[in-house]
Amino acid sequence: MQGQTHSNRWNFDIASLSRRQSPRQSVALEANDNPFSNVDVHTIAIPEQPWNTETKIELKRQELVYFEHYVSVVAPILDLFDPVKHFANVVPHLALHNVGLLKSLLAVGACHMALFQDQDANNDIASQAPPGTPASSSSASPTIRTLAEQFYYETLQYLSQNLLYQSYTKSREILVTAIMISTYGTYCLCTSSRSDICSVY
Repeated sequence: MQGQTHSNRWNFDIASLSRRQSPRQSVALEANDNPFSNVDVHTIAIPEQPWNTETKIELKRQELVYFEHYVSVVAPILDLFDPVKHFANVVPHLALHNVGLLKSLLAVGACHMALFQDQDANNDIASQAPPGTPASSSSASPTIRTLAEQFYYETLQYLSQNLLYQSYTKSREILVTAIMISTYGTYCLCTSSRSDICSVY
């Protein structure tokens, strides 16, 4: 993030990640509670917690595109060995009540969509290139990559603010958000030109 110009940071307060603050009072989960136990994928009850919204978050038109791409393309990959398919059936419902999880899900959806566009563009260039000439590499629309990165930074900002809730640190929302951030890092950061970032994965 420090390598980005100030205009590209979307007013993300880097200092907030390291700022010590007093945790707000909240009710923590019991030590032996499994946040995903007894989850009925047909009737998902969103717990009333200070980090969740009472009503469903309304998605903008462009966000809906990335959300649907996540549900239809990315989630089946993550659910490959899960017969209950939590990432397709449970996570989207949780995300519609949790801003941080939603932003991380949109980041992964937009990033994955950009990768698809990269692949299609490279195939088109390779098929149109004259024999014996190297096909120049093409990148996806910078707008999609930029939006994916913005969603990623907004997720980090959300986490830095809501980690003050003790119960949030043990919630299923933060568990899934962490997986989404890791997925984003694996797919997007390692496919960018920044090999220094990719080396940590």
